Amino acid sequence: MFNKVVERRLEKVRETLIKKAAEYAAGGDRLHNFKKGVLMNGKAITPAQLLKGFKLKHDISVDDMIEGQTEVTPYLIDEKIGDQVCYAILLEAIFWEEVGGLPSDKALETLTPSSGSKKNYRDVEYSIHKEMRMPKK
Repeated sequence: MFNKVVERRLEKVRETLIKKAAEYAAGGDRLHNFKKGVLMNGKAITPAQLLKGFKLKHDISVDDMIEGQTEVTPYLIDEKIGDQVCYAILLEAIFWEEVGGLPSDKALETLTPSSGSKKNYRDVEYSIHKEMRMPKK
């Protein structure tokens, strides 16, 4: 059953993000609403902080399900968990944009050293920045 849940969720998330792109991605920028929301907010916040605010109502709804304040139904499982996964993907995209883009799979592999490795994460960070041609922090 678990694998079926994973496959179904991945397909539904793909469908949702493609469908929502037509509604929210002005000029082809999938993060447009978060960037414009920052400008319209009037406060010094980041796109990630704005997303956190947008996501809060979804978090509260899921919490109400967990705490038994809302009946857990098939519809709510599908809707609320889908929202959570989509927001996580949007947040990941915001973070990757903030650090200059998604590095190659090879560079990302260095982020998860094998269990016996004593790799220094500063070195890992440097190797990713080097591959992305970004200055070391």
